[in-house]
Amino acid sequence: MLADLKRLHRDTSSGRTVVDTPSSAPAKTVTAPAATSAAAQASGAPSDVGRASSRLPKSVWIAAAAVVLFAGAAGLWMLKRPSSGGSTSADSGKPSVAVLYFENNTGNPQLDWLRTGLTDMLVTDLSQSPDVEVLGTDRLVQILTDMKRQDDKVVSFDTVQELAKRAGVKTVLLGSFVKSGDTIRINTKLQEVASGRIVTSERVEALGESNLFPTVDDLTKRIKAKFALPPEVNPAKALLSAPMTVSTTTGSSIDRDLKDVTTSSIEAYRYYAEGINLHERAREQQAAPLLEKAIQIDPTFALALIKLAVVHSNLGHSNLRDEYAARAFQHVDRITVRERHYIEGYYYSARGETIGKAIDAYNKALELYPDHASSRNNLALAYYSLERYEDAIRHYEELRRRGMPFPGSYVNLARSYTTLGRFDTGRQVIEEYLRQNPDNIAATAAFGFLLADLNKLDEAASMLAKADALDPGSVIAASGRHDVHILAEQWSDATTISATLQKSNDSFAKFLGGLAAGEDALYHGHSAEALRAFDRVAAGEGAAGSNQTAVLRNAAANLLLALGRPALGLAQAERAVADARGRDAENASLALKARAQATLGRSDDARKTIEALTTKINALPSDKVKRALHLLAGQIALDRGDASGALRELTQAEATLAPQPVSFGATHPAVWYAVGSAYLALKNDAEAATRFRRIVDSAEVRVSYPVEFVRSLYFLGQIAERRGDRTKAREYYRRFVEYWKDGDIDRDKVADAQKKLAGL
Repeated sequence: MLADLKRLHRDTSSGRTVVDTPSSAPAKTVTAPAATSAAAQASGAPSDVGRASSRLPKSVWIAAAAVVLFAGAAGLWMLKRPSSGGSTSADSGKPSVAVLYFENNTGNPQLDWLRTGLTDMLVTDLSQSPDVEVLGTDRLVQILTDMKRQDDKVVSFDTVQELAKRAGVKTVLLGSFVKSGDTIRINTKLQEVASGRIVTSERVEALGESNLFPTVDDLTKRIKAKFALPPEVNPAKALLSAPMTVSTTTGSSIDRDLKDVTTSSIEAYRYYAEGINLHERAREQQAAPLLEKAIQIDPTFALALIKLAVVHSNLGHSNLRDEYAARAFQHVDRITVRERHYIEGYYYSARGETIGKAIDAYNKALELYPDHASSRNNLALAYYSLERYEDAIRHYEELRRRGMPFPGSYVNLARSYTTLGRFDTGRQVIEEYLRQNPDNIAATAAFGFLLADLNKLDEAASMLAKADALDPGSVIAASGRHDVHILAEQWSDATTISATLQKSNDSFAKFLGGLAAGEDALYHGHSAEALRAFDRVAAGEGAAGSNQTAVLRNAAANLLLALGRPALGLAQAERAVADARGRDAENASLALKARAQATLGRSDDARKTIEALTTKINALPSDKVKRALHLLAGQIALDRGDASGALRELTQAEATLAPQPVSFGATHPAVWYAVGSAYLALKNDAEAATRFRRIVDSAEVRVSYPVEFVRSLYFLGQIAERRGDRTKAREYYRRFVEYWKDGDIDRDKVADAQKKLAGL
């Protein structure tokens, strides 16, 4: 009664209308307007928007997995910056609490799901209150895993103290449950960690599992009363005035019942809780079928739908990711205010055309809840993918300041600094994270990639070997080790890894294996073998197509254009456009399609395709990503023999490149190769050599560009020969021949280089 009176006082004093609906009647629902401002793209994985090459580098897709939970997969995290004293957050003045796993005192292991299920219910319920910051279950499991206490059946006070220290909270909610007949009794205590003082103890009883939701709602209201703050202390309340579904029982717009923001089916919730428990431990293959059962029971269960989208994104299933994200978006009225903007952002981030809405949604989430870490992480990732690195750094640094434990935030922060040429800062960021989390697989593997970017191959190999040891068979570690073997010219080791990946039962591993096999073949000049590798994996994905099959088709189209076979290249590009269906790979597919059409003399068709691509790219809030249009125009001009016109476009593309290329999506080699080719056609050997050397001297970033790399060696040999530098010419020609002597690409150039070597 006291809790209800306090709630009523807060509602009436704020001028908010309270609507109460009989429990037997449907709730009145008013949907808040969707976010609509034009901003930028946020994605569960780095986007290829504005890619300066007409291909999508493999490294982008390695990034998608290396950040296993980097973006949308970060979950629905709720955490705060660790503070140095008091019982409230240093940022907001609000109290903070961690809800620990419950103890199962029933003796029945079939009720173990309630250990985490009750925690998740309370976190969902408590997070609706603007009076308190709640530690998310994702963050909870991260800390417990680091402490090796995630499976403890009983929580010791030492564990409580250490967890609170790491989470930066001063209060914890501990609980247990027992069962007598059909009655489930839930006991909780709210405890100050520093003193051990029990703030309050509560006990509620549910007559069977079917009555757990209203029972937990009642329990939550009692706990919320302990955190109530007046409006003048908590200005965030004033922001919560947007229309939304009103609770059918409490009438509070910020205190909706669990059944209104989750599901009315306790069976569906059980599958959801069990699935989330696995998802938070990165056991996605096991989590997916449980979450699927949850939504089979309740197709409107938005939380389960968005989590299933995240799980499939982590597994590399782009079609399923989009399907479930769209279904979750259709039911955002069945979600808390805190999470609806996150779901909107996640849904909108799947398409370049709606990327502005995605960023607007994440910004709205942060306006209401500055501690919403997953929204901030996704927003930072959006800026990163749009090459707005300073904006990305601003948000990643805020996450770092708040004590964000998520590896993706540190990895992308390190990459942002490195891309801007701030190598030492970038390395310090990721080393700091690994000192605190030495066994984190994703961060260890990502550090290996970063070291490979800087051409520190021995260190990179060591870190990737460590990642593989931490998780034997890790797809990400294997991909990184493959690339290091390529750079070290350890061919048998590289092909062993690509073959192993292709044999995997995991579709994402097969996809990366197909790209790797294509690279292996192209570094030896075997174009037919590379095309077979791309097609074999793409065909295995089924007739429906996906973003991954589009990437493979793009790789084939790009190769066919490089070989002077535009008709076949056009066919592959058109299939890629159909597979991409507006998602990440489509811009690259359209660029390849336009270039093939122009080469075939189909100028009207090329113009229409370029117009479609231009419309998509111009909608993006970043000048740098418009590089793709300049690169495409320059390539088409080069193809028709207009070197001067090509150079005008290509130098504009080059001017937008970041100081340092890093592996996850950098397009520097494609731009350098095109600029070098234009200068070569204009007989400016000095400028041409500068660009070709940049490709040859680069490290991890050039692995995805084997044709550009090997041809650069030949052109540098020619330039050195014309300059009379016989030693350099011989070395470049030797390396060129060593790569392609037994292949089917550029047989005329191979013969010429062999002839030159004989005479030098």
